[in-house]
Order: sequence, then structure tokens, then C-alpha cells
Amino acid sequence: MTTYSPCIHDENIDYDSSFELVDEEKIDTLDDTKSESFQFVSSKGETTNEVNIDSNENSIPIVTSIVGKWKPVSSKNLETYCKSQQLGELAEMAWKHGIVCYEVKDGIVHVHTELLDKKLNFNTFNLGVRIEKGQSSVICRIENNKLNTFCTKLIDGTELWRVERFIQNGKLVILNQFGEIKCERYYERIV
Repeated sequence: MTTYSPCIHDENIDYDSSFELVDEEKIDTLDDTKSESFQFVSSKGETTNEVNIDSNENSIPIVTSIVGKWKPVSSKNLETYCKSQQLGELAEMAWKHGIVCYEVKDGIVHVHTELLDKKLNFNTFNLGVRIEKGQSSVICRIENNKLNTFCTKLIDGTELWRVERFIQNGKLVILNQFGEIKCERYYERIV
């Protein structure tokens, strides 16, 4: 534990307080990735203020950290999900083996899948803009540093499906849910 004392006089600083850098082993509940996270503690009398500072990749805005090409490394419940969606053979191969590519241009997220040197499944999402398709609507928005896409019924707002995308431990995680059926896909960055 290192203690720092102030060296510049500032009337907004309580000079009776001390500042300490806590080793990450002592605050492992803050960050399971062993990144450069630390805790800032200040005390005045019986009042203690703590601020947890997380400087890992997960704290980078999702629209920045998701950009690039990602290859699949593992999945959970993918077979069941693909069967429930009655995906064709090519679509199922793309979900299992395709490279997922993300770009962001002028606030619009562009995504496609590459499989066998072919580009498949082009999609664009204008963040926060609801698009109506038949009897449903789709919206893509950022919530809790996740890039989420939701499809709901126009009549009553019932959620039909959702896709959540986020970075965890340096990997892209894509969670798909259709009703009660869920699958998780994990990707490593290649570019």
C-alpha cells in the first residue's frame, strides 16, 4: 500500500485526507480480468469516500471496442438455437464459423459476416432509430455499454427477440434470445 500526500495547495482538497493505491488482489471484486483497476480512498474525520476506477477494455465505449473483425471461438446452446430458428445450412455455418465484422460510420453500425471469402448478412443499425417491419419493430441502442437490438410486436410491445453484444475479457460476446431459447457466442478479435 502506497500513501501519497498532496504537494500543490488547492482549497478544494482536504489535506487531512490520505490517498492510497490498493493492490488489485485486495479489490478483486472490482475486476475479474486482472486489469489495471484501482480504488481511490479519501477520509475526513469519520467519513470515508471510495471511488473505484476501472481502466480495462470493458470500460471502452462499445461502439469503439466492437469495431473490427472477430472469429468464433466457442458457443453455448448454439445447435438448439439454430434448430429453433430453422436456419438454413448456410446461415447455420455462418453462425458457427463466420467472421463477424463491425464498422461504425456517422453513428450507423454496419455489420456483416464473412464465410468462405463471401460477405453475408449485411445489416445496418442507426442507433436509437426504431424501424417498423410488418407487425413488429426493431431498435438498436446502447445500454450498460452493450449494443442491443430488440424486436417487439407493434400491437402490444411484447419482445419477440433480442441480441446483446458486449466485450468481456477481451472477447466479443453475442447473446441471442428468441422467446425462452437463448444462445451465447464468443469471438476473438483478429483485426
